[in-house]
Amino acid sequence: QLHTIPHSDEDSGPPHPVPNIDPETYELQIDGIGMGEDGVTLSLNDLKTKFEQHTVTVSIQCAGNRRADMLQHKPVRGMNWGGAAISNAVWSGPRLCDVLKHYGWSEEKYPEAKHIWVDGLDFGPDGTPYGASILIEKAMDPRQDVILALTMNGETLPRDHGYPVRLVAPGVVGARNVKWVGNMTISHEESHSHWQRRDYKGFNPSIDWHNVDFDNKTAVSIQNQPINSMVCDPLNGETITVLPGNKIPLRGYAYSGAGAKVIRVDVTLDG
Repeated sequence: QLHTIPHSDEDSGPPHPVPNIDPETYELQIDGIGMGEDGVTLSLNDLKTKFEQHTVTVSIQCAGNRRADMLQHKPVRGMNWGGAAISNAVWSGPRLCDVLKHYGWSEEKYPEAKHIWVDGLDFGPDGTPYGASILIEKAMDPRQDVILALTMNGETLPRDHGYPVRLVAPGVVGARNVKWVGNMTISHEESHSHWQRRDYKGFNPSIDWHNVDFDNKTAVSIQNQPINSMVCDPLNGETITVLPGNKIPLRGYAYSGAGAKVIRVDVTLDG
């Protein structure tokens, strides 16, 4: 398994310190639309024992993966990622939809709910936590396999990857797969977090940092990721040897978000 960390906060300034969370006192608070006046509080043991555990194999990719290739066409801000800002692992935990349904929550009862906010227990210098949100339709669809991950590759979730609880939303940009989850809020609007409202948004090619307007309603927050692929071997510029039969061995990956299958990969020698 490849364990790079293209999640949470790479492109958002200095990373927050990894929190040291006591599993015995850990609590997950879920509040907002349909969750009652005081919301619901779950312990780590509740998440382990009250709900069926689901296992999913998920590749999580940073929004800036292959930014180095973009730089060849136009100057852009952010870390100069190559093609390794993507990881693959086996995650296990309860599905988020099962947790909410356990408390009588459904989209039919609360059609005004459109988003679910997710805040981590990692805090920046200003005291605010890392946060993001995903669409409620994504969270509530059991076929989307959105889980509250408690284990990674069959072992207790490592601290660097979000111990004790991490949101895993397959096909969604890594920035929304929040680590060290401490609070979730069901809302009619997306999270007010800096990383939801002021970062990780998609614009047309004519928009740059000198004329960007994050508050423009057409500035859509990135959720599901588009198709992406890369040849990893041979490296760019490397001298290659043609094998018998006029063959050249290639290795790489192709990825598509939102559960969309990769059905074909085309390779060309002349661009």
